[in-house]
Amino acid sequence: MTRWGKSSFANRGMAFEQLLDYTNQLYEQRGIAVINKRPIPVKILGRNTRGMVNGYLEKPSTVDYDGTYAGHSIVFEAKSTKELTRFPLDNVHEHQVEYLAKCHG
Repeated sequence: MTRWGKSSFANRGMAFEQLLDYTNQLYEQRGIAVINKRPIPVKILGRNTRGMVNGYLEKPSTVDYDGTYAGHSIVFEAKSTKELTRFPLDNVHEHQVEYLAKCHG
């Protein structure tokens, strides 16, 4: 939510990801787990006259986080939703489902 009460499409889930990042930082500091946020594969083309960066996604991102806990690999996608009683599976892209299935198997 922004301070005006509405969340933009671009910023939805930012608070959730910040909470995950903080939690993962605590896990690492306490020697519990090492979980990293994966970078988004973006090709930077340059800056426009107002200093904004121009670029595009080079390829679809797989998942948001990966790491290790107690010798086991962890991979997961961070998703938030306005729904209180269900999670719409349309929020997860097919290439993400395929990647998670490969990591699980």
